[in-house]
Amino acid sequence: MNLVFSSEKKLSEDEIIQIKSRLKRAYTPTNQSVDNLILIIVESLMTFPIDLFIDGIEITPTLNKLKNEGYYNPNMVSQIEKGMSSDGQFIYFTGILPHKNNITIIDYIKNEYNGIGEYAFKKGIKTIMIVPTTHNFWRQEQACQKYGIDELWSKEKYQYTQDYTSLDEWLNDEQIFNYSSWICKQTTSPFFLTILTSSMHMPYYSTFDKAKIKLSSQKYSHEYINYLQKVNYTDHQLGLLIYIINLSLLLYRIIKSH
Repeated sequence: MNLVFSSEKKLSEDEIIQIKSRLKRAYTPTNQSVDNLILIIVESLMTFPIDLFIDGIEITPTLNKLKNEGYYNPNMVSQIEKGMSSDGQFIYFTGILPHKNNITIIDYIKNEYNGIGEYAFKKGIKTIMIVPTTHNFWRQEQACQKYGIDELWSKEKYQYTQDYTSLDEWLNDEQIFNYSSWICKQTTSPFFLTILTSSMHMPYYSTFDKAKIKLSSQKYSHEYINYLQKVNYTDHQLGLLIYIINLSLLLYRIIKSH
């Protein structure tokens, strides 16, 4: 077994055997049918806006509905270090905690990882990553190759698949979710799709001109209002994405039944 970090203490043969046995028990594939899976990594989402009402306005109606109809765990503890979002992706795709002293994706981009990409490949599942940045921002393209992600869709490709003529520095959440729904329609299932959002990225001192709600600036700080408006905006776009996907599935079933 290759060590993830060459600087770490080497494992004994007994430790390696124990780790392999645990991995085998934890990741034994089932015989259940394979469905499409969408993982949405929402930038800078904190738990306090969930179920929050301000001036009678529900901040996260979509997330509240998902929480009530599915599984919600508000007790997660962040394990990301200096790499921030890239460390988060590292955890999701490999199941390994990031390096504590340096940015993992920079120091260990040349390593080979057996993660979710390899598992998906064995199950015949296509893996897709959609990012709001350019393909090389935070070494996304190199990272996807190491994680076993089949396709990376970035800001550059978006310009050739959508009707938008002007773009922000990064794709906003309306654009990234429209992008995602377009790619879902083009992709033969089954697939595992990861979407990385950006609209809730700081700074919060600047006015958010895409806000869907208006909150009183006399009661709350400017930064607090901007953050909640961004959360509500992302929640709204997420609701539209879910609606479009559900509608597409319904149309597909109707067509298939005939």
